[in-house]
Amino acid sequence: MGPKRHGRVRGYGFGPTPTSIFGSTSRRRSGVILSTQLENAQEMLIAAEQKFTTATEELSNVKDELSHVKETFEERLIEVQKKTREEVKEEFEEKMMEMQRKMQALMQAQIQEQMMQMMQQFQQKQ
Repeated sequence: MGPKRHGRVRGYGFGPTPTSIFGSTSRRRSGVILSTQLENAQEMLIAAEQKFTTATEELSNVKDELSHVKETFEERLIEVQKKTREEVKEEFEEKMMEMQRKMQALMQAQIQEQMMQMMQQFQQKQ
């Protein structure tokens, strides 16, 4: 192959020069810049994908938590409704018992009054 000669590319003969084969240094530099920019863009894309994945997972967790809160709220609402029904039922039963006692007392008073009247009539006849 012989000694190295400036301005020639080994294995290509005497015609081609490094610039005609590899391009100018400014083109090579722009290629390096482009590849660096591509690497940076790929890194940014990977970071964005990771952020998106994290955000998606967080959203899923929030949805699960919201679903749990909704279920708990519905269960407590049902409990409150049951308690309210039971309280209304108890109050109704108490009022009915009170009315029943009043009616019994009233009926006893009427019966006693009628008995007294009957006894007075009986005594008057004798």
